[in-house]
Amino acid sequence: MISVQDNTEKIIVPCSDIGELKYLGNCPISELIKENRGIVFYPKLFDIKNSEQRIENNHIFDYYEKHNHLNNVYLSTNNLVGIISKGESTLKIHSRFDEGGKDFFLYYLFSKVFKINILDSNISFVKNNIFNILAYMFPKYLSDAMGQGLYKEYVYRYNNDMKINGRIDLNKFIKCDIPFHGKVSYVSRDYFIDNKLNQLIRHTIEFLKQKNILEVLKYGNKDFNDNVNLIYQITQDYNMNDRKRVILNNIIKTLNHPYYYNHKKLQQLCIDILTNCGVVYSDDNNFAYGFLIDISWLFEEYLFVLLKKLNFKHSLNRLHINGMTYFDNKNARMKIYPDFYIANKIVCDAKYKKNVWLSTDVHQMASYMLRLKLDKALLIKPKYQGGSNIELRKIKDIDKVIGTAFINLPVNCNSYKDFVNKMHESENKFLQTIEDYINK
Repeated sequence: MISVQDNTEKIIVPCSDIGELKYLGNCPISELIKENRGIVFYPKLFDIKNSEQRIENNHIFDYYEKHNHLNNVYLSTNNLVGIISKGESTLKIHSRFDEGGKDFFLYYLFSKVFKINILDSNISFVKNNIFNILAYMFPKYLSDAMGQGLYKEYVYRYNNDMKINGRIDLNKFIKCDIPFHGKVSYVSRDYFIDNKLNQLIRHTIEFLKQKNILEVLKYGNKDFNDNVNLIYQITQDYNMNDRKRVILNNIIKTLNHPYYYNHKKLQQLCIDILTNCGVVYSDDNNFAYGFLIDISWLFEEYLFVLLKKLNFKHSLNRLHINGMTYFDNKNARMKIYPDFYIANKIVCDAKYKKNVWLSTDVHQMASYMLRLKLDKALLIKPKYQGGSNIELRKIKDIDKVIGTAFINLPVNCNSYKDFVNKMHESENKFLQTIEDYINK
C-alpha cells in the first residue's frame, strides 16, 4: 500500500507500486465517479458544483514520469484524504497534520462533524471498511433532514371504491367494474409522506439492521432513535422485495428543490450505502473503489461545531448560502462568504494549511473587515508546535488587526483515546482565547 500526505508535491513512488492506480491519476473526480461506481466522495458534487473552487474538477492525485527515472513516478496530492484501490494497488492519503500517519486527527474531525464516538465504533480509513464509514454518517444526515421536516410529495394512487377523488381509469373500470358492483376505478393524486424517499430511508435502516450495525448507531443517540421510530411509523407499506425498485426510483428522480437540500444529501447517502456495499467487498479488479473526503471542508465544519458555542454564524461559501452583497444596487450580485463571524465584533476564516500569511489570505480578510465594518479578523489553522493560541498583526496606520488563531494538536500520543483527551483540553483553551479576544 502506498501511503502519502495530502497537499504534497513530487512524491517519488516505484512504478511497481502504482500499478492500476495510474489510470485514476490526472483525471477529474467527476469523471472517475461516473466510470467507477465504487468510488465514494464527500461532500457530494451537488454540494459544491457552483463553488468558485470547482472541486469536482480537481484530481485525486496527479502523476508524471521522468525519462531519467524509469523505475519511479512522481505523485502530487490535493485536499482529498482517504483510501482508493484498483487491482492489487492501494493508495492511502492521510492528513499532513497527522503525526506519524496514525490518522488520529482525521478520525477526530470525522467524529466531531458526524457525531460519532469512534472509541466505541469500528471505523477506520482502510481497505474493506468503506461501508462502516458511510453507515456512521447516516445518523447526522438523517437528523439534518428531519430538522427540515418530513419529506412529502404528490403520489399517484390507483383506487377502486366509491369515494371518487381523481381521474377515472377507464381501462381498469371496464376490466374490473363491469358489470357494475358499486365501485369505480380511478387515479388520485395525493400529498403523501409514504413516498419514494422515505421508503429509501426505511430500506437503508433495514439494511443497516441486517448488517448488525443499526443497534450500534442507536446506542446513546436519542435523536437517532426518535428519527428511526418516526420513519417506521410513516412507511407502513415497506416491503423488502421492493428494494431495487425503490433505489432505482430515487436514482432516476433525485430531489432538486432547494428547501429539501438536506433531504437530497440524505437521499444520496442512502443510495451510496445500498449500492456500494457489494462493490467494496468485490474481488473484481476492473473496478476502482474507495472513500475520499475533502479535508479542508471537514476542518471548516469541525470549526463550526466549536465556534457555534460562541454564537458565531456560518456562511456556507461552497453552497453560496448566507452570503452578503459587496456592492449596492446594480452590482448587488457580487457576494462574499466569510466562514464565521459575529456581527459588529469579529470575522474568522478556516485555513487548512501550514502557511496562512499569503497575500491572497490577507487581502481576503481585509475585504471581509471592510464590508462588515470590523476591526478584528482571525485566520484559524491547526498546528503541532504548541505554544500560544493566537498571534496578532496590526495593519499599518489604521487601528485594525488580522491575527492567526491555532488549534494546537497533541503530539506523542500513545493511543487515539489519549489524543482525544488532549484535544478536549486544546479546544477549551482555543475557545477561551477566542472569547477573550472578542471581549478585549
